[in-house]
Order: sequence, then structure tokens, then C-alpha cells
Amino acid sequence: MVSAAAIVLTAPEGTIAGEPVALTAEAFDAYGNRGDLDGPATLTTDDAQAEVPDGAVFVDGLWSMSGLVLHAAGTTTLTLSAGEAGAAQVTGATTLAVEPGPVVALEVELAGDVKAGVATSVVVTAVDASG
Repeated sequence: MVSAAAIVLTAPEGTIAGEPVALTAEAFDAYGNRGDLDGPATLTTDDAQAEVPDGAVFVDGLWSMSGLVLHAAGTTTLTLSAGEAGAAQVTGATTLAVEPGPVVALEVELAGDVKAGVATSVVVTAVDASG
């Protein structure tokens, strides 16, 4: 049964790429009270490499998920949708700042040919496990 008008999705600050994240959500009715929402929910993200666990459901208007792994550093949008098949969907979204993970490699790029005794440019890039 769905009497929810909105979902507030909460994600932690300080998320690191490649590390599991726990999320929570609460459904609200049109008057700001906890909404009557039970059943499956679908989480989507604009991080194409994200590992999104299945199986999290709303129970009495509350939802939680652990084990989401985001791989793209930067700002990521998460969207949670719920509702009965063929009926109106209730959604909520949040943005999350994802910091790069620990450095696991250094990539070195040389500009052109390298000749002894001639100055050259070098670009060194620190890379985390997600690239």
C-alpha cells in the first residue's frame, strides 16, 4: 500500500570511492507524516561503475541499504523509487560527494621523445583502485 508522497534519501558525508556506503530513506505523506510505504524499492545512480545491492525494501515507511559501492569520484546522484507495479511511483533523490580512494599507482606520461641532456615535461597522475 502506498500513501507516501515523497521519499527523503539520506547518504553519509565523507564517502570514499571503492568503499561500501550505507543509505537510509524515509517515506512521507503529503502532510509530512511518515508515509505508509511497504515493498521493494529501486536505487539508481549516475555512477556507471557502481555496485548496487538488490533486495532492500520499505517497511512501515523506512528503508535501508548497506554495501553500495561507488567508484566514480566527484558528485554522484542517487535516486530511490518505490511503489506498486502499474501504479504511481514515489521517488527521492540526493547528491553525494565521492572522494577518490587511496592512491594505488602512479601513472607517468612523458611529452614526446626523451633525449639525454634536453629538458622534457613529465606528468605524474595518482590513481586510486577505481582508476
